[in-house]
Amino acid sequence: MNSTAYGKAINRALVILVALLISACTAQTNTQFRPCKKGGPGNNHCLVKISFDKLGCPISVDEDSFDVEKARRIYWVSVYPPELAEPPEYEIYFDPFKGNPIKTRKNAKVSPRFDRSAPDVVYKYTIVGTACKHKPLDPRFRLR
Repeated sequence: MNSTAYGKAINRALVILVALLISACTAQTNTQFRPCKKGGPGNNHCLVKISFDKLGCPISVDEDSFDVEKARRIYWVSVYPPELAEPPEYEIYFDPFKGNPIKTRKNAKVSPRFDRSAPDVVYKYTIVGTACKHKPLDPRFRLR
């Protein structure tokens, strides 16, 4: 292969690489965020149902990529199969909640209040089942 053909091949590869990087960035920023479902005490919180498997591991949330207004709180409720005699225990790790993880030994948990001066950005939080810390779940929401 002569140097001209080699240079053209490198240029083509670079153009393809740049196109792939641009499309990956676009896909990440084009996530559609929906208004959250209302629920919990007073029906005024953002309701998120966490589904657990028969081992007590979190497997999904019904609300991912949703908007939370700063005046609201998140209300998590566990949904679990009949094989489990009681609701699974889990912890929620999320730095903007300030402090230790949010722990639950019951079916539901409410987030602390959001700081009104917190930036309007996308936040990831982690749900870890006490019975299976090796299989965390990482949903997201956007604070508004």
